[in-house]
Amino acid sequence: ASLQAQPLTDVFMKLFEIPSMSQARKAVRSGLVFVNGAKRKCAFQVYGGERIEWRQRTEGAPALDAALVPTELREEFKVLHEDDDFAVVWKPEGIETVSGDKSQWSALRIAHHLLKPSSARGAFARARAVHRLDAPTSGLVCLAKTQPAHAALAGAFAERKVRKKYLALLSGP
Repeated sequence: ASLQAQPLTDVFMKLFEIPSMSQARKAVRSGLVFVNGAKRKCAFQVYGGERIEWRQRTEGAPALDAALVPTELREEFKVLHEDDDFAVVWKPEGIETVSGDKSQWSALRIAHHLLKPSSARGAFARARAVHRLDAPTSGLVCLAKTQPAHAALAGAFAERKVRKKYLALLSGP
């Protein structure tokens, strides 16, 4: 009897409970996933019985200098909870949660300067946003410091297990 072949990304996603296909592809393309000790491409076919490894970072990157964050942003941005797995921060209005523009300060970029590196297994080099708030919105943002925390928190948001509350202040005629 022949076994049904499956793409490596599908097997990797199920085996390590990766929340999205794009994250699974990124890990494989980054050379972090090995099949029987060898790096493979996303479309590599897995038949069963292979040893699949995810070689993750064991420590976060060194902390960045908090003094580089502009004073007014450092005063408005607050770290409300932080442990080795995740952090909850207060994002002030007027800044994006994540920005592709390296010349702008985003909540994630500020966090990279203020959060402590994680020494937990599966730690990211830098924290990653689990969800986003629009730039004009202030509020709490969850940042994952490890892959397992990101998977669990992203899953909780996707399954609507996280309750969100919004308060709007309106003025006008």
